[in-house]
This record gives sequence, structure tokens and C-alpha cells, in this order.
Amino acid sequence: MTIYPYFSEERDGRGFTHKLVIPYTDLTGLTSGSAYSLFPALNSATTFAAGTRVSACAIEVTTAFTFAAGTLVAIIGDGSDDDRFLASTSLKTAAKTENTLTTKPMTYNAADTIDIVITCGAGTPATIAAGELVVYLRIDGIAA
Repeated sequence: MTIYPYFSEERDGRGFTHKLVIPYTDLTGLTSGSAYSLFPALNSATTFAAGTRVSACAIEVTTAFTFAAGTLVAIIGDGSDDDRFLASTSLKTAAKTENTLTTKPMTYNAADTIDIVITCGAGTPATIAAGELVVYLRIDGIAA
């Protein structure tokens, strides 16, 4: 996973503060079809402090994932609600999806994490042959 913090002039145009790129090769080393959580280090740690506000989340499957063994989905949430920002979304179709207005913004009263959970319906991630997921976040109150 590669994390790109946007500079202030980019934030105004895009509305997001961070872009996370997750290529399929980040998943092929996983050994079972269980749900896997990825905790991006958006600053110096994966946990952000109380008072941090997440006001937007979107994903783009820029290259559809090639996975013959059933479903391959992602959800994005936090320690309290695993799909707070994005409900179960297929990674096998190239598309863009943004979280709904009812889930944002979220201001945290305690330290937490952004959790990206990838789940295989069958088989193992080792058989994923292609794909790229881009996650966009707007996070205020966190150092880039």
C-alpha cells in the first residue's frame, strides 16, 4: 500500500486529504480466504488521535481484480463500525463509490483506526491475478 498525502492546493480541488493505492500484489501473500484488515499508517502510526474528523471516503477500483474463486469485496470503517464509510463493495468491477451523507462526518472522541477489510468469498488471495484499489479519504486534524 502506498499512501499519498495531498498538499493544501490539491485538497481544495479534490476534497480529499489522502490517497491510498492498494495493488493486487499487496493481497497475494495472504494465505486464507478470511477477512483481512489493512490499517493504513496515515501519519507516524496507524492510530489517529481523539478529535480527528473523517468527512469523506471514496474508492475507485481502477483495475478490476481478477479472482476466479468467488467474491472479492472491501469494506471501510473503524474500530466501532466496520463499514462506517463504505459498505461491502465488489473489487471485481472497475467503478467509483463514495460513502453516503448519513455516515459523514465522523469526529472521534477517542483514538481509533481506519480499517480497510478485504474478504474472499472462496479460495485464497494468492490466486488474485490483477487489480488495483484506490481509497480516498478526507481526514482533518491529523498530520499528513
